[in-house]
Amino acid sequence: MTARSKKRRMKNSRIKRDRNKVKELKRLQKTVMGGKELMEVCGDLVDEKTVEELKKKQAEKLIEEEFIQEKLAEIDEGTSKKKKKKNAKTMTIVNSNTGKVHHYNTRTLKDEFNSYPPWLNVGNHKRKIKRKKTAIKKNQFYTGAIHIGVN
Repeated sequence: MTARSKKRRMKNSRIKRDRNKVKELKRLQKTVMGGKELMEVCGDLVDEKTVEELKKKQAEKLIEEEFIQEKLAEIDEGTSKKKKKKNAKTMTIVNSNTGKVHHYNTRTLKDEFNSYPPWLNVGNHKRKIKRKKTAIKKNQFYTGAIHIGVN
């Protein structure tokens, strides 16, 4: 296969463009005219609606969608609150300096502000969590639980 120059490629593409220009123009005219004929034929069948009617329908759809989203959000909040109440065991600690009350989750050791207690070494705690997760993954891998599909 010979290496062609850019000049030759451009020349060939020009020739090709000129050759296909006639076909392309015919195709475009056919699609444009076909659309006009279709509108003339189907114009009697289509009901013309005013802009106000269309805006009213859109507003109604938006109101319905918002209502549905609100209901779904309420349902999600209700279920998440129930789950939190079931799983949440908290310990309450009052900060001696500020007098603020912190409710720490016993499982995660985080409070409602998503921060750890001051007596906890956060780096060591995060390393322990990481080790635990990798141990679980390795155990699943060696026992074949991942391959079987059991998690």
